[in-house]
Amino acid sequence: VICNEDYPFMAGQYDSGDTILGNTLLSVIQTECGIWPRGEPVPDFHVPVTAAAPVLLLTGTRDPVTPPSYAEQTAAHFPHSLVLTGVGLGHSVITNYCLREIAGAFIESGSVQGLDTACVARIKPAPFFTSILGPNP
Repeated sequence: VICNEDYPFMAGQYDSGDTILGNTLLSVIQTECGIWPRGEPVPDFHVPVTAAAPVLLLTGTRDPVTPPSYAEQTAAHFPHSLVLTGVGLGHSVITNYCLREIAGAFIESGSVQGLDTACVARIKPAPFFTSILGPNP
């Protein structure tokens, strides 16, 4: 996916040489995409999709991949959408009990109307950790 949908638009546009990791990530992606088979993005790839289908958008305030601003921009194209943001959560917000329950209710009902979202206000930031094993107990 990255070689077809992301890299063609990244190549030559970003220079992270003045950061700690430098251009290492871009260099790795360039090498991978030079080998990996891929197609070409369609000309209207960046034209936003619009639909009347109900859409639930979940994000976290600490999400570096798909931040809340992306969810808000996306919601503008879906009239029956709802954006829920977990304060202090990162990228995989569906692991949060509250958001997982809301997502389940959304799937069951097929609508963003009437979802009980009160628990979102009670979400606490995920604890900081420096190990792959997660935060200390």
